Amino acid sequence: MDIIALITKPSSLLGGIERSTLDICLSLANRGHEVSLIYFEAGDLLEKYQKFCRKILKVKNLDVNKKQLIPSTIKFIGNILAVSQQLEIKEKKNTIIYVDHYNYCLFAAVLAWQNKLPSVFHLRISSLTKAPRKHLLGMKLIKQIISVSNQTKLDWVNTGIQAEKISVVYNGINPDFFQPVPNLPEVRNKFNLAPEQKVISYIGRIDQEKGIEILIKSLSLLCQENRTNIKLLIAGRPVIHSSREVGEKYQRSLQELVVNLGIESHVEFLGHVGKPELIYQVSDLTVIPSVYSEPFGRTVIESMSCGVPVLGSKIGGIPEILTGEFARGLFTPGNSESLLIKLQEFLDWRVENPQLGERCRHHVINNFSLEKNVDGVEKVLLEAMK
Repeated sequence: MDIIALITKPSSLLGGIERSTLDICLSLANRGHEVSLIYFEAGDLLEKYQKFCRKILKVKNLDVNKKQLIPSTIKFIGNILAVSQQLEIKEKKNTIIYVDHYNYCLFAAVLAWQNKLPSVFHLRISSLTKAPRKHLLGMKLIKQIISVSNQTKLDWVNTGIQAEKISVVYNGINPDFFQPVPNLPEVRNKFNLAPEQKVISYIGRIDQEKGIEILIKSLSLLCQENRTNIKLLIAGRPVIHSSREVGEKYQRSLQELVVNLGIESHVEFLGHVGKPELIYQVSDLTVIPSVYSEPFGRTVIESMSCGVPVLGSKIGGIPEILTGEFARGLFTPGNSESLLIKLQEFLDWRVENPQLGERCRHHVINNFSLEKNVDGVEKVLLEAMK
């Protein structure tokens, strides 16, 4: 199978979507499939694609603009024709278009139609109340859609996307990459963390929908109960904002909240972390305080694979990961007191329930391995080619 992957920006700075797409493309290449890459903007993951892709093509970020409908449409079609020619994909057998962002579903669908090829969109974002019609049209023209959770599928079906064309395939990771550390005190020492400290981590986008304020307020409540030997590590950067300045302003508001609550000695903003597994490994708990319909939550399975329990908002796809005994880690979205109760319950698990970390890891290995993830994606791609 020849796979033409259409990627917006191969960059780890944007979050889990881009890392998941890289994992899948590399795994499919390792299974003997040929992968070619079309991208719109370079990022730090591009070098990794260059190691296994048959062809790599950068194209202009062209779209149909209703304010300049005729000229933008001409450029749009011209760009598609140029891509078809450069990749030599005209009516090529055993070839499929695989796209990772809804913004470019229309581009992918027209590229597929022009070359008489099937197309698949990997849906990893929550539904939008005001999604542009051209993007919804693109999704409707795509032959098959892969959703990362049942809740995300339902959310998009409610926008008018046919349920029959959406298959659910949970995200997966390589558990050999995300592993517990054998000597926690030694590793913590490298981060200037005391062995007896309770370390809570948040790893993800610094955006309002992620609910980081809730976590900060819960930590403040916890400190008021004389649980002062606590450290909160916040790793990430602003991503989804109208401008860079707006994103930076939002992050400053979080830092100001920390100061106003008098807990600045307990909170550290780390910025973007290239190796998130290092943060999981020194943590006692990872918290996902999202206040929107989180499509999946890759952070959940990364942390659990490292043997670190997760507390997550009962929203979106998170409850589909935290099942069985791990559902105890769910709390009410947007409710700092609900999160506080869970922090109190789980913070001392290493003493009170020392096998919990091992069970967390087995939960990921059994249900959310990268191999299982790629099996599901490969199956949908092959079915779409029939």
